[in-house]
Amino acid sequence: MVKKILTIVIPSYNMQQYLPQCLNSLLVRNLDRVEVIVVNDGSSDRTSEIGHEYEGRFPRSIIVIDKENGNYGSCINTALKIASGKYIKILDADDSFEKENFEKFITYLEKVDVDLVVSNYVIVNSLGEIISQRILSCTEYQERSFERILEIAKLTGIFEMHCVTYKTEILKNIGYYQMEGISYTDQQWMLVPMVYVNSIAFFAQFVYRYFIGREGQTVALESRLRSIKQHARICLGLVDEYNKIYSKISEERKWYLDYRIVNCQLPYIYRTYLLKQSDSKKYVELKEFDEALKKKNYSIYNSLNREKIINIFPFHYITYWRKYYNSNMRLLFLKYLSRMIKLFEK
Repeated sequence: MVKKILTIVIPSYNMQQYLPQCLNSLLVRNLDRVEVIVVNDGSSDRTSEIGHEYEGRFPRSIIVIDKENGNYGSCINTALKIASGKYIKILDADDSFEKENFEKFITYLEKVDVDLVVSNYVIVNSLGEIISQRILSCTEYQERSFERILEIAKLTGIFEMHCVTYKTEILKNIGYYQMEGISYTDQQWMLVPMVYVNSIAFFAQFVYRYFIGREGQTVALESRLRSIKQHARICLGLVDEYNKIYSKISEERKWYLDYRIVNCQLPYIYRTYLLKQSDSKKYVELKEFDEALKKKNYSIYNSLNREKIINIFPFHYITYWRKYYNSNMRLLFLKYLSRMIKLFEK
């Protein structure tokens, strides 16, 4: 049997409409070097049937695992147990790869030996048209330096799951486990393994095609509001991870943890809740989240008092929210704050 250079994990829940396109994008000439693990997360549609159809056609490369619903993280954990590729990458079932570049990517992986491979990606609409390009670099390189990861994060602000491919043994050596029964756990993927990365290579072409526009997609505003409690739970879990490893890592890795949690994740939580402060339930949830964060890590909690809606507008909205949430002026202030956030998030 040909040794696999890459494992691709495809978490799938009721994805019959998108899974064929996703799998078709992987059917390249050097597919025999790839292990594709489709994890059917208790779907009620034809997701499993479609997956097994492709497994029958490509039995040396495609594996389908049917399991009870456990949400996104459980799919990653299930696949990681059997992953045999030197590298591992996640591909959501409603997304796809740029076929020609994916073939080149496989060849590229065979030439490098690093902990992390980074690549560019594109965002596409429902017509398959590219509406945005996420270019992290224009040149290929291999560099044994964590500083390059910091440089990507600082300069681009678009360092996300779609662009990373880890060496599988990194995840297995640290006993990586993703939270189960909850959405948004892709943020764990970008936080925990990254601090163990010592070497990085860059593939300067688009591999991942990230589809935006699907009904019910977790990035849509309506879904964002519905799922914010889950996202908040994930964020508190990330703070727990932060507390475990922060004192054991270098200053560069500390900066990365601060960037992912303090600069990216926590502001998202507060802004999303504050978009719906007319909802008394959401108000209570945010207050509970704020108190839980304060108990878990007061330093992080306190640092958020410097958070601004935009850098050029010196309005420390979390500070003011904390000041006014028990005040008689609360409703008036929250109405104003919600409008400000909506204005600057358009």
